[in-house]
Amino acid sequence: MSLRYAACAFALFAATSEAWPAFDSENANRHGWPHHQHHNSSHEIPGSMGTIPQTSTLKTVFTTASRVATTELWGDGVSCSSDTDDASRMSAFDSLTTAPPFMFGFYEPDCSCPSSSQMSASDGTSIWNEKLAPLASNGTALGSPSMCKQYDEDWLTPFSVDSATGSSLLHADWTYTSIHVNKNSLDGVKADVGYYWTKYQKPIWVSEFACVDDKDGFTPCTDQTEIDQFISDAVDFFQSNGSVVAYGPSNGEGLGTVWPLIDSSTGQLTATGTTYLNKIKSL
Repeated sequence: MSLRYAACAFALFAATSEAWPAFDSENANRHGWPHHQHHNSSHEIPGSMGTIPQTSTLKTVFTTASRVATTELWGDGVSCSSDTDDASRMSAFDSLTTAPPFMFGFYEPDCSCPSSSQMSASDGTSIWNEKLAPLASNGTALGSPSMCKQYDEDWLTPFSVDSATGSSLLHADWTYTSIHVNKNSLDGVKADVGYYWTKYQKPIWVSEFACVDDKDGFTPCTDQTEIDQFISDAVDFFQSNGSVVAYGPSNGEGLGTVWPLIDSSTGQLTATGTTYLNKIKSL
């Protein structure tokens, strides 16, 4: 089994309250780090990976001989501006002078601020057409808004399709369907991926995955053995599933004290991070 190629280090427009973990340049060319993805050979992107905090909302692209970064416009710059840095992040986005190779947007618009970007589907359509669609004409591959509600989402269709005519509302469609997977079983992971592939028929980019019991709320896994097995099963599935072109774990807020892959105070790998690293190395 060959390792899917990596989209790697992010640079930030806006500072966040979370620590920036150290970039492991020695191992970066073969290891997947939180919020970074491995690419199927049909979408090859040579390079290495770095790290990025969950709360970052605008991630700018840079490329070097060894790195390729992905980017995301987090929100509309208005809806969550009272309790996030969304307004300044939109300002930073508006200052872009070159089209990045990738641009994703938006971050969980189907759930509430401050952890998600909270906007209506119609507002999302307007911002997408104004801000993101023009990038596609300059060669940027667009990633869809990522959904907080996973396979229970009801946002992407009214965002993208006119209910009266069935025609597209978007001036440029997305290339990749970006999804967040918060489950605690392989069956749950398969259900999320299967839903988005069946519904939207576009390559799946798992921009976040984490071990979470979401049956009655949102309860992060706390048993290391369960987490280790979940990582092994999820990575094997992502690697083998033809609809998944990229994937990466979440190191974000709300995931408890056992799942996070990097210790925010030291920048070192946790037990979970070591498990993921070893799994990636084994591919």
